[in-house]
Amino acid sequence: VDAADFERIKNDGAKNALRESMGRCMQKENAVGANCEAKAKEETKDALGVENLDDDKFEEMKEDAARDEVGEYMRDCVNEARKAGTADAKTAKYAECNTKAKELAAHARGAEAIDDMDYERMKREQGAKDALSTIRDCRKSGASNADCRAEAKEEVARVTGVDAADIDTTEFETMVRKGAEDESRKVMQACVKAANANGGANKADEYGKCSKKAFDIIKDSL
Repeated sequence: VDAADFERIKNDGAKNALRESMGRCMQKENAVGANCEAKAKEETKDALGVENLDDDKFEEMKEDAARDEVGEYMRDCVNEARKAGTADAKTAKYAECNTKAKELAAHARGAEAIDDMDYERMKREQGAKDALSTIRDCRKSGASNADCRAEAKEEVARVTGVDAADIDTTEFETMVRKGAEDESRKVMQACVKAANANGGANKADEYGKCSKKAFDIIKDSL
């Protein structure tokens, strides 16, 4: 694990701390979103090991946490829903999954509710992230590109609350590209931050390594 990898791991840990803090706080009776956010921000700073955290960075992490909340809940809930005996029962279970996931996403944001369009966007964005992660992990195992994409499409279906057969192939490939672009950007940002913090390093060499890391993510998704 190099400095850039550690930076990503630290950010992921802080995001999870934020998510757990918001979830606990917003479930309390008469919870106030602003108060929950203030507490979560303090816990996030502790997890990052910093004294200050600008509002834009905190909002970005909060949005990531909300999407993760959706993805994790939908994945498990849809797996159970697919065990329903009839198509109508399964459809009803899918609707229940979405209702609960939407509530969890709202709480992660410090709100009581979010609108349908926003929620659908969050599911697509999380699906894009999970599709990329699935493809990368699958390719490392030596499986074929076709098999890995089929597995990733199934993952997107679970996160978005539909059957894999209902996922349009063109839309799926767009989601994979979006997931790769977002992950590549985040890796590049974390890597450059780590390089800049290393006072004795050759910046050109370090930036070159960062670019290769970011490029490999795109390459692995093709």
